[in-house]
Amino acid sequence: MRQLFSYRRAAWTVFAGAWLLPIGWAWYQQAQFEKAYPQMSCGMAIFSIYALAAIAATLLSAAALTLGIVALRRRALPTTRNNVAELLVLAAPLAAALFFVISLLAG
Repeated sequence: MRQLFSYRRAAWTVFAGAWLLPIGWAWYQQAQFEKAYPQMSCGMAIFSIYALAAIAATLLSAAALTLGIVALRRRALPTTRNNVAELLVLAAPLAAALFFVISLLAG
C-alpha cells in the first residue's frame, strides 16, 4: 500500500521553499519600498527586510532538516552514504543562514 504522506518529499519541498520564498518576498518588499520612497538613501529598511528573510530561511531550513531526519529514521533499510549526504545537503542552507543570523544578532 502506498503511503499518503512522504516525509522525504515534504523535506525537499520545504527545502525548496526555504530558498525561494524568503528571497522572493525580500525582492518584492524591496521593490515596493523603492517605489514608495524613490529618494531614500538609508539602507536600514532594506537591511531589515533581508534580515527578516534570513531568519525565515533559517526556520524553514530547520524544518526541512527535521523532516529529513524523521524520514531517515522511519526507513526500514539500512542507512547509506547517500542518505547521510542528503541530510548534509538539507543542512547546508541552515548552517549558512544560521551563521548570518548569529552574526546579525551578535553585532
